[in-house]
Amino acid sequence: MAGASDRVLALQRAAGNQAVTSLLQSRGAGHQLQRAGDELAIPPGLTCEPATDSPPTATEVMLFPNAVSALTPEQRGLIDNVVANWNVAGDQPPVRVDGYASSPGEDAYNWKLACERASGVADALQNPGSGDPGVPASAIETFMHGETTEFGSEAQNRRASIYVAPSRPVPAPATPAGPTTSPWWPDGPTVARKQKTTPIDQYVAWLRSLGVRYVVLPDAPLDYSSKAEGALIISGRSGLRVAFRSAHTTIFAFV
Repeated sequence: MAGASDRVLALQRAAGNQAVTSLLQSRGAGHQLQRAGDELAIPPGLTCEPATDSPPTATEVMLFPNAVSALTPEQRGLIDNVVANWNVAGDQPPVRVDGYASSPGEDAYNWKLACERASGVADALQNPGSGDPGVPASAIETFMHGETTEFGSEAQNRRASIYVAPSRPVPAPATPAGPTTSPWWPDGPTVARKQKTTPIDQYVAWLRSLGVRYVVLPDAPLDYSSKAEGALIISGRSGLRVAFRSAHTTIFAFV
């Protein structure tokens, strides 16, 4: 992982993949369900199913003030980005939305609030403000957790999360053997420029040929050899999904 603070680790080999996998597992994958609410208190008429487990590492998380389920414009923008990446994937991966509430309040109210948060996110996935085609309802599962202590403080438990299942990339033509410089790089080998494939196809084929599972993108300025790659990843057109995000680093998964 050395150098993650100043460049995209696109030449990461299998050993690096294992290191990133361990990091992701230590950051929340495989949460045990820590529900505090009583299922017997679920009011009738709610459209969400009560969750029986916690989702894998979330693709996106929205936090809410106490007793609020309305999405902010910023949160709708995050959801629009999820929709854009879902459309780029092409294979319509299933999407899971989970709604939560913190401990204050009656059980029945918190079940309703958790469902409203999840339902609001699901509606935004189906009707993005960007004008892109939305995720169809048939691809979305919506769950409510009621009140929970799973994420620590009360502020962290007032949330809704989105989990997009890994995509199945369409096989791309194998790239010819040659230098390890990126075959999709505009100034790369002449043979790459003559291929009748898009830069995205070439990039995906290149990652696959190197055995890459994760690409790390820092918020620090990229060097000249990584700028085109960074721009492609940030655009959402590469098909990579967000596996982990911190204040200064985003890890994208290539499956």
